[in-house]
Amino acid sequence: MSDHSRRHLFREIKPAHLFRMLSLMLLVWVVMIWSPFGSSNKVDKYFQDLFNTLLGDYVYPTTGQGQISVLLLNDETVENYLDGRWPAPYSFYGSVLEDLLEHQPKAVFIDFYWMDRQKPDKEYLILVLKMYQEKGIPIYLAMQDQQDLELNWPELKQLIIPVSPAVQVDGDDFISRSYPLTNNGLKSPAAAMYGDLYDSEALLNCPIDIVWGTAANQQNNAWMVGSVSEIDLVGIVTEGLNSIDRKTPYTTTVFVRDLVNPTGASFEEAIKDLDNHLKDRVVFFGGNLSGIQDLVFTPTREILPGVYYHAMGLDNLLSYGSNYKSDEKSFELQTGLPIHALHLIILLPLCIFIVLSNGDLVRISKHKTINHILSVSFIGVWIVAWILLCFNWLNLSVSVWVGYIQLIGLGFFLDKLDLLDRLHHTSKSGFHYIRQWVA
Repeated sequence: MSDHSRRHLFREIKPAHLFRMLSLMLLVWVVMIWSPFGSSNKVDKYFQDLFNTLLGDYVYPTTGQGQISVLLLNDETVENYLDGRWPAPYSFYGSVLEDLLEHQPKAVFIDFYWMDRQKPDKEYLILVLKMYQEKGIPIYLAMQDQQDLELNWPELKQLIIPVSPAVQVDGDDFISRSYPLTNNGLKSPAAAMYGDLYDSEALLNCPIDIVWGTAANQQNNAWMVGSVSEIDLVGIVTEGLNSIDRKTPYTTTVFVRDLVNPTGASFEEAIKDLDNHLKDRVVFFGGNLSGIQDLVFTPTREILPGVYYHAMGLDNLLSYGSNYKSDEKSFELQTGLPIHALHLIILLPLCIFIVLSNGDLVRISKHKTINHILSVSFIGVWIVAWILLCFNWLNLSVSVWVGYIQLIGLGFFLDKLDLLDRLHHTSKSGFHYIRQWVA
């Protein structure tokens, strides 16, 4: 290609262009990497939630939906079977677990702290746990730490696997986006179950940035009442994600009430229905009780009992394996490079485009409209490419890379206002004044 053709294909790079490009990159690094006042971090998290809410049906597979169930204890059951008494006696847990055993679950996590030191009716509970042990069905029990098991429940050491049910909450908006893999020396329920039941060699190094499932659960929709999830793009643009949804849960749900007292067209039909919901599934046994505020605020703006949070953690591991979405720590462990290196790779071409283009970086045709279309297509392809790179191959959380979209808007905004040109002329005049003063 001749020098004449090159000059017509791209704009000539001048020192002013280089200065503007470097200034833009420096400004973006300050905004994206150091995040003054935490503003960029908050915006990135908001876009992560928006991405999950709008595109969850398309980007998140339903791999784990048929393998996980939540067994939920609510106030109605406590009133009817325990006369409103709480904490429940251990015989109650034994009865529920024995009924559950008839449906042959794959494993069970119990999201209740067994803290009654008197241990009423513990013999029956221990007998049921031994039945699970004989059938090779592991029981995972919520514990504060390993010492809690050894000091307070030594009789359970061979019968259960202690796990930490810690919930990680974002201090800015109280949303639970991240799922820890360990806490107080114990694995989380999802990490322990995935390692024991599915992949013992999985590399679980960093907390999971949960992608919350948004696909409809047909088993839940058949009997639960919830709002229909409709995406109102105009409302989201004008008002944002400022509402709380009450949809049917993504994870298949069975109430303890229906487990201990099966109802249906016939007893056989009721048992068959329970088998469809529980057999060969990992069951998360938790509560939605008014006296126990174990609730999480999800990225899709739902308030759910905490047991769903742990179920969603395992769901992410079943969907993505050890390639689950995480923050920049995951990138650094996989590549050995700091996340700043990835930022540089992404920022450099975009800054070149923003500074050199003014909307017509590509100059192939004499018609400006064609050049504009080609320029927009160029940046569109680049955006899609780095989204696929970050999300699908580097497994980076949305909050890590969504800031590049802000960069594009920021870059064009600054360029249209000629702020970088003004900065260049100001600095050029300042250096000229300094040289004269020194001379």
